[in-house]
Amino acid sequence: MTVTSSVSMAVPAEPDPTAATAAAKPGATTITSTRLRLAAASRECSRLLQVGAVLGPSFTAEEVLAVLRQPIAALLQPLEEALRSGLLVVTDQALRFPDELVWQEVLGTLAEPVLGLLRHEVDILKQREAAPGKPDGPSLTAGELRIAQLVARGLTNQQIAKRVFLSPHTVNYHLRQVFRKLEINSRAELAALVHSEVIAGMEPPPE
Repeated sequence: MTVTSSVSMAVPAEPDPTAATAAAKPGATTITSTRLRLAAASRECSRLLQVGAVLGPSFTAEEVLAVLRQPIAALLQPLEEALRSGLLVVTDQALRFPDELVWQEVLGTLAEPVLGLLRHEVDILKQREAAPGKPDGPSLTAGELRIAQLVARGLTNQQIAKRVFLSPHTVNYHLRQVFRKLEINSRAELAALVHSEVIAGMEPPPE
């Protein structure tokens, strides 16, 4: 008696077009995740991210405040939200986007007219910081002036760092710049100058 073996022939599966597309675009999942996080962000957080993106891939909290002309308190919640969601990270020097993809995606949320207006505002800010000081005083940037004012109130570098969202090391760097420009050597001298005509005559930074 002849026994016939039954051989199971495997039929090749149809290629999955979705899988093929994902393989062709390895960053697609990351892009989708970024867009979902941006869509879920509050309006205040989105505004913070958009201004930051126009400033560049790395920026400081005080630069955002200068553009928005808002008090520091208004930035606390949206900044915490941006950090918690991973849309921003903190470095020793400043805030920054975790990678170029996130930065470009945030820029892409801005309509062209709004992008143009924000870039104009950032240009004004940079020109103001680069402008020479008034005849009756040295030229301090808005950030340096803010730090000088906080020193005059008796805050330590650690306390100032928490106020302006910078590291103590960066605060110390700015403070050394202030000392150099004012030609002083102590915090006591700086505190005295803050209340004098030398600094009082300068335009204060946005509160």
